[in-house]
Amino acid sequence: VLGAAAPVVLTSRAETALANVLENAGKYSGPDHPVRLSTKLEGDFVVIEVEDEGPGFPGPATAFFESFRRGVEGDGRPPGVGLGLSIAKGFIEAQGGQITAANREDGEGARVRLYLPRAGL
Repeated sequence: VLGAAAPVVLTSRAETALANVLENAGKYSGPDHPVRLSTKLEGDFVVIEVEDEGPGFPGPATAFFESFRRGVEGDGRPPGVGLGLSIAKGFIEAQGGQITAANREDGEGARVRLYLPRAGL
């Protein structure tokens, strides 16, 4: 991961998980709002953080790790079936990591963090 404080191996599962999170952020944030990606070292993990400026999670964010759970309701919601975060969670946990989600405290939008084990541990 570029800019990470320590090396991390992005397996194809981790790449797919990150792609799902980024795709969701882009869908819900919209074309006129940035999606921010940052990395940092936290203990034995490299944390990849994705923040968007969309509507955030309606209700508890942890519920969106369930299959077929979608965000914005109604005809104006982005396309998809609600599997992105569920798949991301399974892939990250299979690699020995964790994934968390919450609404941003510093403004409108969502924050998803992927915790990936540092390489060579």
